[in-house]
Amino acid sequence: MILKLGDWVWIHMRKERFPKQRKSKLQPRGDRPFQVLERINDNSYKINIPYEYGVSSSFNVADLTPFVAGDDSEHLWTNAFQEGGNDENPKTAQIQVPMTRSRINQSMDILQQMVADILNKAQVEKDEGQRQRHY
Repeated sequence: MILKLGDWVWIHMRKERFPKQRKSKLQPRGDRPFQVLERINDNSYKINIPYEYGVSSSFNVADLTPFVAGDDSEHLWTNAFQEGGNDENPKTAQIQVPMTRSRINQSMDILQQMVADILNKAQVEKDEGQRQRHY
């Protein structure tokens, strides 16, 4: 990927490099687009990143994604039709909710209740079959 002076890019905010901004895996991986100030070489660029981020302004291309002005995406992961992205139709896609312990426990309770209902139904059918043979 070759960028030019003035191009806008997303910065992949890895937890190791941005400890203040990425306290959790569930936080967004991108904050906002930043402008390219200088091309250092084919693999690194100097980015106009504010001082309060507390990191060097030099970034490897692996941590950069081009930003397209007028694009509906506000975050790195939202544009499903971008090359290399998710090809799923965003209108029919289901929202992915993180599985927390409480959601797992709720799911297990529902699953156990469903299994118990199936076993009870099978036992009732078995009992009815035995009664019919006795008559």
